[in-house]
Amino acid sequence: MPVARHRSGKNNFAVSGNVIIAGMVVLALIAATVWWFSFRGTTAEQAQTPECIQGELILPVAEASPGLDEGLINQWNATEPIVRDHCVTAERVSSVDDAAVLITHDNPEADSQLGERTVSSVVPVDVWTGQLWTNGEAELDDVDPAAVTYPVSTDPDTAVAVAVALAGDQAPALLARDRDPGLRDQAEILAVGPSAGIHKGMGTTRDVEGAEVVILAHVLNPAGGITEEQARAAAEFARFHDVSEQIPAELPDRTAAWAAVTGDPAPEAPEEETTAPEPEAIMPADTLLLLDTSAGTATDFGGGSIYSETANSLRQIALDLGGDGRQVALWNYSSPINPGVTQGWRRNIGFSEGDRAAEAVLRFGTGGVPQTRSALVAAVATAADKSRETGETTRVLLVTTGTEQDMDDAAFTDALNQTRGDADVRIETVHVGGGGVDGVLAEQSTLTHITDPAQLDAGLRAAAGL
Repeated sequence: MPVARHRSGKNNFAVSGNVIIAGMVVLALIAATVWWFSFRGTTAEQAQTPECIQGELILPVAEASPGLDEGLINQWNATEPIVRDHCVTAERVSSVDDAAVLITHDNPEADSQLGERTVSSVVPVDVWTGQLWTNGEAELDDVDPAAVTYPVSTDPDTAVAVAVALAGDQAPALLARDRDPGLRDQAEILAVGPSAGIHKGMGTTRDVEGAEVVILAHVLNPAGGITEEQARAAAEFARFHDVSEQIPAELPDRTAAWAAVTGDPAPEAPEEETTAPEPEAIMPADTLLLLDTSAGTATDFGGGSIYSETANSLRQIALDLGGDGRQVALWNYSSPINPGVTQGWRRNIGFSEGDRAAEAVLRFGTGGVPQTRSALVAAVATAADKSRETGETTRVLLVTTGTEQDMDDAAFTDALNQTRGDADVRIETVHVGGGGVDGVLAEQSTLTHITDPAQLDAGLRAAAGL
């Protein structure tokens, strides 16, 4: 019997609504997946691309000795640094006048490399250790310092560091002995640094404890064509390389050793020549102002502190000397305060017209102890160079509150004689306040002791030849 069928009015081949919905969901998921991976790829590319909103910036770097800056520049550039939205590239320049940062060894020669440029900060950016080298059978342990050859003419930083570490107070004599460059080729035991080359692949070496040599970055203030942006980049460059934590807390005092390297030996003088000159003989001269800014200078003195009252007088003295056609340099000193700093004096203004020193002398802070002797030796070395250059007297006007002894009497006297040599350098010392007077310093200079604030300005002016 046939089965009855009823028409529903619908196409038997129509696609179910559920199937359509499922298909639309699948298509949406596919589209979302494609969009997501496309977005992630774009975002990743953007994240890897430096954003140089302010464009490219060149950081000009100068070096005091060949090879000092090469590794520092390459390491910095490899990080693709960005400073204040500038993409920065460090490049070497040949002149400090065109640089935003100067790389030097930490030695007394750095001041002459700065020229007329002023410094905003100094940061230790590298440190290495001097070594002993032999290509023979010599023993390098418990070595006699006199048996070592010190390369004074080719690598004075290594020579000084190793000589002081091995020989202490005898280092100046050994360095003076080894001035001849030909001695290096005959050496059985040689002091060497990383640039020596002689010991690579041959012979035997060992590190010398205490013979660390520090490399400094001098971040320079904007001048000439150097912009504020480049000065900021220079500060970041120095901060990136900062090795303060790698430097021993106390390196040996190398002042006397450097004096043997940079100064001329002084002839033996009769006793009467060490007598302080008569005040009437004082005349204006090119003058290096060496100002004590240790904690003791914050002591009350008249209407202010010893520092403020002295600085006010020195400001006018610098202007008056400049007006008389004399050049004025300005250093301040106390003791090393910041990590990595191994000397207590700061070379603020080189020999120039007096207005630069007059402006800077009012801006110092105070702190630390007065390491007067080492600061004076360094200042006399610079003054001696100036005197030899001009053929005239150069004065060091030292203003001090006392001496925290950082050199013994014999070493201090010998270092002063060696740094001054045959140069016409006159040391005028003005001791301010009630602190103890350094007897050896009094013997080596013309001393004025001022305890009455009312006499300070007149005493300083007389010492300056005004």
